[in-house]
Amino acid sequence: MIFHLFLHHMTYALVEDILEFVNVLLGSKVLKTSEYIFRGLFEPKIRLHTHIYCPKCDLNIGEQMDVEKPIVKCVCGHDIQTNKLTDIFFVTLSISDLLAYQFKKPDFKLMEPRERYPGKYEDVMDGELYSGLIRPEVRRGKNVLTLLWNTNGAKVFRSPKGSMWPLQFVIREIDPTLRFRDDNVLLCGLYFGKKTPNMTCLLKPFQEELVVLADKGVEVVTSSGDHRLYHVYATTCSVDSGAKPKIIRQKAHNGKFACGYGLHPNLRVPGFRPCDLQFVVRNEENEPITCETRSHDSVIKDMLEADRLESEGNLKVGKNTQDHVNGLLGVSICAGIPKFNLVWGVAIDYLHTVLLGVMAGLIKLSFDTPSSNPAIHDPKDEIKRINKRLLSIKPPQAMATPSKSLDTRSDRKGKQLRLFGLYYALPCLKGLRKFSERHYEHLRKFVIA
Repeated sequence: MIFHLFLHHMTYALVEDILEFVNVLLGSKVLKTSEYIFRGLFEPKIRLHTHIYCPKCDLNIGEQMDVEKPIVKCVCGHDIQTNKLTDIFFVTLSISDLLAYQFKKPDFKLMEPRERYPGKYEDVMDGELYSGLIRPEVRRGKNVLTLLWNTNGAKVFRSPKGSMWPLQFVIREIDPTLRFRDDNVLLCGLYFGKKTPNMTCLLKPFQEELVVLADKGVEVVTSSGDHRLYHVYATTCSVDSGAKPKIIRQKAHNGKFACGYGLHPNLRVPGFRPCDLQFVVRNEENEPITCETRSHDSVIKDMLEADRLESEGNLKVGKNTQDHVNGLLGVSICAGIPKFNLVWGVAIDYLHTVLLGVMAGLIKLSFDTPSSNPAIHDPKDEIKRINKRLLSIKPPQAMATPSKSLDTRSDRKGKQLRLFGLYYALPCLKGLRKFSERHYEHLRKFVIA
């Protein structure tokens, strides 16, 4: 509804008629048809920008209101009809307007400044990255806001008709107990299309506004009427392992040098698909693998080198060419975000790497591997004993999710894998006659970590 309102320039009389028609179909007055209520819900004093991009090369053409010609020719030669937008646009909301809107709320409140004690970590703001980048700005007398931002694909339809990519952020200076409350998670961009968006195109307006907010800041008025100037920095990005390579412009998790934190080469391991490379601690000669830790400067250097090779036509898959520079494919749009660290500014994907990756892999290796080299040498017999232990454990009500039989292990979600790893795995597997002590020790170290 909102997309079509802006796409077709619908009048509010037409919108009211459509809402009334929906109510007739539903058999009750579910939707409010008042123009005043509709404007209050969807037209607060927050600027919404419609951006046009080329469907052929994904180049961001600019805002629709700034494009005067009905047909614009892209640098790639493609003709774009700006007056008939279908799936060649996305929308963004002004970050400064969203922040101003938040500060006017009566119950909106930031945390009081507090001292940081070495070795004591109560929040992400106690980390070294925040202390090194932001605290010097605070000492200079600046009012600072830091943002934790995220984008990811959300499948809207069961069939592969398209996906939605929201761009959202939270203010980290809000109390951790309230930080992720629904009204504190702010939507600043929305893409809907048949394919995955080009992140350089999608994040360009976000990056450009952050440059201005970091330099000049944004003036807000609190609910008490106080005027304050805040400088805004988006220092942390939390995305899953599928979206991260697109944002940073690096190889996917199963490619060469795919780790964003170290220069691990990744190797092929017998028993896995040949196209999937694994992070292993020893090479084929059983020698320990050592890798250099990445830094922000080294990543920038590799990105620039990848861009140079691409401009010369040498960065592509083929004979006598290379398809990456230490896993990087070019300069990321995130390199232009002020005070954003391209290595440690991206959070580790706990769900896919720890739970659906290592934890699920350990369960599969233990109970679903061939009998030639399993951790449990007679899986079916031992699974019965483990299930008996599992089902006899009565967790407290605070855990909400009761223990489940290992017979459903292939259908376990991230939360169930986390509960099994943290609370059930060690007591249920301890002392089993046919369970390898070596494997149990590995599991114990993993759970403690």
